[in-house]
Amino acid sequence: MKHLIKGTLYGMLCQESSENLANVEVRLYLPLHKSQLEALNNTNAKDTFHIVTEQEAQQREKLLIAKTTTDQNGAYQFEINEKYVETAFDLDFICHTLPNLPDLKPKDKPVHCHITTIQPEWTYDTNQNSSFSYNYGISQKLWCYIRGFYFDAWVISGYLRNCTSGNPIANATVQALDADLLNNDLLGTTTTNTDGYFRIDYTSNDFKKTFLSPWINVETEVGLPITLKSGPDVYFKAFLGDIKYIDETSENRRNNVSYCLCVSLCTKVIVTTPDQTEVFPSAWTGIGTAFNAVFGSGSTDFDVNGYAGTNKYGLTKSIELTGQAAPTINNNPIEYRFKLSSVTTPNNEAAPDDDLFDIIVGVTEGLFVKSKVAVLQQKVAPFYTYDVESNLDDFDAEGWFDINSAIARTVSDNALGDINDYFFIDSDTLIKVNTAKLTNQDNVPIDSVDVGNAFPETSKLEIKKFAIKFEIREVINKEAEQFNRLPGSGKTLNSVVINNNSTFLKMNIDKLMDLGDCAPISGIINALYTVYHPLLLNVKMKLINNGRTFTKTLTDHFLSLEGNTDDDVNSNHNVALQINNTPNDLGRCTYKLTLSVNRRLHTGNDVAAHEEKEIYFFYDVL
Repeated sequence: MKHLIKGTLYGMLCQESSENLANVEVRLYLPLHKSQLEALNNTNAKDTFHIVTEQEAQQREKLLIAKTTTDQNGAYQFEINEKYVETAFDLDFICHTLPNLPDLKPKDKPVHCHITTIQPEWTYDTNQNSSFSYNYGISQKLWCYIRGFYFDAWVISGYLRNCTSGNPIANATVQALDADLLNNDLLGTTTTNTDGYFRIDYTSNDFKKTFLSPWINVETEVGLPITLKSGPDVYFKAFLGDIKYIDETSENRRNNVSYCLCVSLCTKVIVTTPDQTEVFPSAWTGIGTAFNAVFGSGSTDFDVNGYAGTNKYGLTKSIELTGQAAPTINNNPIEYRFKLSSVTTPNNEAAPDDDLFDIIVGVTEGLFVKSKVAVLQQKVAPFYTYDVESNLDDFDAEGWFDINSAIARTVSDNALGDINDYFFIDSDTLIKVNTAKLTNQDNVPIDSVDVGNAFPETSKLEIKKFAIKFEIREVINKEAEQFNRLPGSGKTLNSVVINNNSTFLKMNIDKLMDLGDCAPISGIINALYTVYHPLLLNVKMKLINNGRTFTKTLTDHFLSLEGNTDDDVNSNHNVALQINNTPNDLGRCTYKLTLSVNRRLHTGNDVAAHEEKEIYFFYDVL
């Protein structure tokens, strides 16, 4: 019979946003104030929540029953001994760091908070197991104070919407700046999600910069007389490609904001469902949902060498080139295309010459992949929706894609009638591309290197890079070749790393090589391995027995590689990695030895599949 206390913890940042208390330590105590149990059980947790003093913490230590750590969703769970089923409990948590900000440490010591006293009302299942759930959200006032005062963690949480329709603006770049007398500080840059939501985290160091920073940091007011204040004076910029949604200046600043700033930004730029009377700006903004189609230092940007994000990913498999494009402008069709070049330049320099972009989606064979590019939705009940999918027939001989062709085919195929009876809802995907048609390097033959031997430099693969250019135009008269180039046309990523190779992965055990794969082995045993991929991220070797009661991670000067972003760290080998420290280290049982690899490859939506090699063996104790 089990007795479980479980729940979730979260902290409010604003009325519309919160964050899970992930990776915090949750503690369960016997009640500190037994004489007040009845009153405490009837008290709202908002009245009992407080920071635990050092003296109180010492008093609670002898009453501690159990402790655990919340998962990424802020969920916790305790299994309670039968003898405590009738008692009440004090519920506390300790922050050693902050959710989503693991590098921020408290200025003094971990922050210990008491939530409340709970008296479980157990719910029993058919097996007589019981459970009690307690979820708690810390108020915005308290949680923002804890984050800011103890961790110097400041946050801006907000939404970007259309001023008239209220529709969210997705994929927009939002910048928060601090207006200072001496220097306007960039607090952070982020991208809005599909709900138009954005979040920017920063610390006081980000708004106390001066011309003497980092030696002297101080926050200054704009204007005279000069005063020194604690909070930044925040204003915003928001844009999508060449389109400016928000263009505030220091005159629009919000003075001396607190630890949590909640904002609702709106733009007059129309981003809505066009019905031939409204037009929204068109732009290429990203690759999948993970990366922005820009060079920068953000966690979703491309670096100077063409790698994506902080893990320095290369792109693989089919990628979605995302953004938005209206079907028409000024009652004229809009066309766009993507061109690629195998000649690249660094992302902080000028793009390759236009005549080098000779690989064209929709023209180069096998490069185009069908995808959903829009949705048609009935304007009246029952509000049926119909996917608009791209097709090779929608491209002309020069690779210009006309979504109006795809819309007309959807209307015809589904006998929808009058197109004006439907809303046009733009999809994030502009074009989908099969990157495997860009890279022609074969995988390294598995028999080219003996297990345990060094991977030869002459067999290593070249890191392939491509430039990607987006072009968009208004078609005034196609036969007469009359076009109008639209804002955002010519946007280019000068360098993007692309790879579709599997990992070279070999592993064995010395005594299995001598005695055969099915022979029992004993005594000291050694693993042999050779691993190579030009974009290695993680490499681990793990041993586990058949009953899963014994696990062991094997290490050497290379294992366990984790979070690697160095191109030069791409291979390793070991001809004698000792598995057991002594012959008695392993019991008599069947074991599985696994060599697993994660590559720095991403589709823009998902990380590339995990790869591994497994060996099973029977270990006999002599």
